[in-house]
Amino acid sequence: MAAVNLKTRKPVDQLTLDDFAAYPVWEYASDEEGIRGRDETWVRPVDAALVPKRSYTHVAADFTTASGKQFAGFVTVSTLEGAPDVCQGVILLGREYLFVSNREAFGFNESRDRLLTTLGLTEPETFPLSFRLRVPVAGRAKYQGGALP
Repeated sequence: MAAVNLKTRKPVDQLTLDDFAAYPVWEYASDEEGIRGRDETWVRPVDAALVPKRSYTHVAADFTTASGKQFAGFVTVSTLEGAPDVCQGVILLGREYLFVSNREAFGFNESRDRLLTTLGLTEPETFPLSFRLRVPVAGRAKYQGGALP
């Protein structure tokens, strides 16, 4: 496995816990979509110790279920307008990429079923699913996380 560095680029659904250990914040590389083989799903690390003021970055997070079980992964954070807005998350469990989507998202029921089945938990044991960011948000030092319903 190649070392993760600032030149690393990959599709968002291939991010790993090692990627987030190296760089806790990742952004879409939308200005690089013209490069052969890349599209709007490709991300790159952000060289920052804070979540920058941007639209939709992926930020390392620790999750705790309603029943107290803990998992690691990331949440999607927008900081463009006002308070940080977290719209979804992903639990990275081994090779599993478990999407924690918002209720309005396409495929919500299927992704929720897969999440619960893979975790071996019921809906009340899982939700609300709290999260804590591993890095602070620029300009919002007191913000540490929240919950996904």
